[in-house]
Amino acid sequence: MEVQRKLASQSRWIMDGDLGPYDALPVRLSIADTVLLLEFPLWLCLWRALRRGKENWDFWWWLITWGWLERPKIRDMLAEHPNARVHILRSQKELDQFLSKLAPSC
Repeated sequence: MEVQRKLASQSRWIMDGDLGPYDALPVRLSIADTVLLLEFPLWLCLWRALRRGKENWDFWWWLITWGWLERPKIRDMLAEHPNARVHILRSQKELDQFLSKLAPSC
């Protein structure tokens, strides 16, 4: 948690999400101005994970159950931190479009 707090105290930062039991999402949400929540279809996530290589059983269980176990917790935490603009992106196309709008300002 202390590492995430230190990283989030910088003037600009980007952190990847769900770190499972090591995550300190409230620390980041209390400071974040923008949140991207990727809700890609399970089949796509499974396919991409299979292409990346071998994973352990804990990973597969997390991936398969994320939608109904973790997503509601994340959405609840987002509701508790209304200071951040939340963008829910459900496809690669939506993500690409969002990022293309940022490119000129980066």
